[in-house]
Amino acid sequence: LTPWVDAYIALSDFGKSKFVEAGLPKKKIFVKPNFIYDQLTVNQQRPSAVGAIFVGRLTKEKGADILIDAWQNIHYPLKIVGDGPLLELLREKITPSISFEGSLPHGDTLQQMLQSGFFIFPSVCYEGCPMTLIEAMALGKPIIASDLGPRQEMVKDGYNGFLYPPHDVNALQRKVMELIENPALRDQMGCNARSTYVENYTPEKNYTRLMDIYRYAISRGEQA
Repeated sequence: LTPWVDAYIALSDFGKSKFVEAGLPKKKIFVKPNFIYDQLTVNQQRPSAVGAIFVGRLTKEKGADILIDAWQNIHYPLKIVGDGPLLELLREKITPSISFEGSLPHGDTLQQMLQSGFFIFPSVCYEGCPMTLIEAMALGKPIIASDLGPRQEMVKDGYNGFLYPPHDVNALQRKVMELIENPALRDQMGCNARSTYVENYTPEKNYTRLMDIYRYAISRGEQA
């Protein structure tokens, strides 16, 4: 710790709480999440949204194995975008409903997300402020995410998606089926997800938060 630092930036309230536990002064920590430029253009037409999608490294901490286990009795398309050490193990559990797309360029990944009905984030680690969640919301996709770390701040259960207990395959499966069986709910949650992006994760919102932090730090320096 140093008295010469006037402001620290955390990506979430959850992250802020962890920094406070580690000894940083609470009053000096400000929350400013990540942001992305809008992924939808004014004239862009959204294609028919079918299926679910996972985007991420195929590693234990990302929960891809939990997702595949949950999908064993689900007859609905699931795209897995990404690569990693679990790929061959997961291929052994493949069903006709699951397709592995491999690693894709960022633009192609966004197109795959746009063409999907909802986004699944089964990570079993805290994460910071996942960019894929913000991208999914920007594209108007409801999210099913493990309830861990800062996800409660991004995914409002029952509003723009669902949360479920980490590692709970059955709970994940129930949430998936609820979205599959309720297209109207899926559409409404997608609209709410888009609103969440507009209200919290645009460059304009981020700039305002950052300038407020800078002004605070400058004022502290002037008082020194």
